[in-house]
Amino acid sequence: MMVPVRHIHRLILTVLLTLAVLSGCGPVEKQGGPHDGGIDRSYSQPPITLMLSTDKSEMATVEKLYFSLHVLYPEDYEIKMPTEEDELDKFRILSVRDFPQKLTGDQLLESRRDYVLEPFLAGEYLIPKIEVAYGKKSEQIKLAQVIASEPITIRVNSLFADDQELKLHDISGPLSLPHDLRGLTKRLLSVLLILLALVGLVLLIIKRRADKKAIPAVIPAHRQAFNELDKLWQENKTGKISVKEFYYKISMILRCYIENRFGLRAPEQTTEEFIAAIVWDTLLLTRQKEILKEYMKRCDMVKFAEVRPSHDDVLMAYETCRGFVVETMVNDSAKENAQDAV
Repeated sequence: MMVPVRHIHRLILTVLLTLAVLSGCGPVEKQGGPHDGGIDRSYSQPPITLMLSTDKSEMATVEKLYFSLHVLYPEDYEIKMPTEEDELDKFRILSVRDFPQKLTGDQLLESRRDYVLEPFLAGEYLIPKIEVAYGKKSEQIKLAQVIASEPITIRVNSLFADDQELKLHDISGPLSLPHDLRGLTKRLLSVLLILLALVGLVLLIIKRRADKKAIPAVIPAHRQAFNELDKLWQENKTGKISVKEFYYKISMILRCYIENRFGLRAPEQTTEEFIAAIVWDTLLLTRQKEILKEYMKRCDMVKFAEVRPSHDDVLMAYETCRGFVVETMVNDSAKENAQDAV
């Protein structure tokens, strides 16, 4: 009888899986550390049982000691475990773990605490007696009784033999760098200095460009006046402003130009104060001062005395203001262009 190939494959797969499961099964290591040549002690004081265990009775200074404390007691009793600082004398406590209470097969409660300990030096270490207070929950005086263990001695051995003398050797002097490493260090320093110089140069260029952008371009006084006059004349031609507004704005344009060009605070002054100020000014010619006096008085007549100027008067006011700017501005080349525009 021939067995199908697929059945053989299934059989082989089943055997392999079974072997894998069996090989993965093994003894479960006791929690709390290895237990090889350790100490186990039990103390009974019915109905309380105290059990102590260590994973070793002798150890080296570089090893750790696993120490476990178990207490069995009835459910109508309560206990109090010892505090950590009272327990383990010279040992350094690396960790402490308290397990939840559990009920054993004998219907007793079990409380458990595990320690991981570490010695400092070689010698004999003593785990002092462990005292656990207990009592019935119904008693008025709680935890009136105590169960105690005997001290446990643990021998801690040094890694060195007893007759081996420890010697400290002199500190060796500093080692010089290999020749190849010296050359590499010099090259790295050179590259670093070049990079720092390039970074500094880039930052300097960026700063200068930022400074140039931060400084606004200064518009000359005459150029600003020409721009304002052109804008005002367009508004007048299209009828966007009244004649009174035209005279108010053109007188202010002239005052601002005089302030920017000659340093006189013309916009903040009344006409009388302005005329009195230009009398003592040494930058203006006498003829120019007379033109300003007459011009400001005519503007005030329109603004405050309700005088109605003709179209020719408006044009003359515009040309007089522009001509004064052309005559007194600083830039000669701009003066020629302005005269051509007039």
